[in-house]
Amino acid sequence: MKGFSLRSATGKLHIAPGQSIPIAVQGVPMGRAYGDISATARMSEDGSLLDVDVQIPKLLVSLPPSSGHSVQPIAPDPTIRVGHSSGGMFAVLPLRKPEEPRRESDIVIRAKVKLGNDVRIRRDATVDIVASGMVTAEVGETTQVGGQIRVRRGRLELQGRQFVIDSAQVSFVGGDPSDPLIVAKAYWDAPDGTRVFADFSGRVSSGALALRSEPSLTQDEILSLLLFGSPDGSIASQQSAQPPSAEGAGVKAVGLAGSYVTEGLNKALSGVTDVDISTRIDTSDVNNPRPELAVQLTRTVSARLSYKLGVPAPGATPDRTELSIDWRFVRNWSLIAVVGDQGSTSVDVVWRKRY
Repeated sequence: MKGFSLRSATGKLHIAPGQSIPIAVQGVPMGRAYGDISATARMSEDGSLLDVDVQIPKLLVSLPPSSGHSVQPIAPDPTIRVGHSSGGMFAVLPLRKPEEPRRESDIVIRAKVKLGNDVRIRRDATVDIVASGMVTAEVGETTQVGGQIRVRRGRLELQGRQFVIDSAQVSFVGGDPSDPLIVAKAYWDAPDGTRVFADFSGRVSSGALALRSEPSLTQDEILSLLLFGSPDGSIASQQSAQPPSAEGAGVKAVGLAGSYVTEGLNKALSGVTDVDISTRIDTSDVNNPRPELAVQLTRTVSARLSYKLGVPAPGATPDRTELSIDWRFVRNWSLIAVVGDQGSTSVDVVWRKRY
């Protein structure tokens, strides 16, 4: 301080993982958070500009399963008047002292918020993103917001399908900071090898979502693939000349309901543990739908345990239970080892190339 004037300030906040604090905006719960935040502020010599620099190297925000309801504003009712009648005249009584108009501050606040490489936002098993970037804001007679936030990696769940966020960026351009420009792309790999892309572009209030796939499918086929597991509306990716049996109908029911069941199960698992665990039902084989449990051990190593509900077909491996370890040791390269309960083992080196 210099007399009663602020010259500079420094602050640091550390929130331990087991002591996360709640976040609320105007009484609406927005989740809980823990991490590290540091801030410095410096006033200009003439006292007209306050520079604020905020660094967030590490932060984990856990969003609630559902968004909260806005608090109902309680403002005076203009149709109700309080007063008394005298001589046929109604005199209004003031309920409080009239407020003097607030004088506009001559100080301009220029803030810069930088997100580090360990800023993460989660919502049970449906949203998990890691973001970085920088946002600037200048508050004076008007508020100007600029900057960009980039999603470094992440995933989101739609109808029980785990979409991987390939790229996403939020740009604050224009006059309304609550309506930024978003360009995002995510993909989901179907059991038959088809990759479904979900592209979003535009502002939050008016953006458009487009679906496409590789190999190319129609919009109806893509929706059928997302709902049923196959672009033709059936579960199996294999063609068969035999009429559908009762068992095949049951498999279709498994595929249709499986996405909803696993979505609820994934939410329940995320509520009892911080370990990255997810479930799904693989319906790529019409005769052997396979419930699967996946655990993300590290950023590059994942494990998957699956069980075949049906009897293995002649010529196929006799294993009913399989454990797979996937190690992504280099970008686009993976080493996948599979061990079955009947003794079969396999090791594959996979290279994925996107055109």
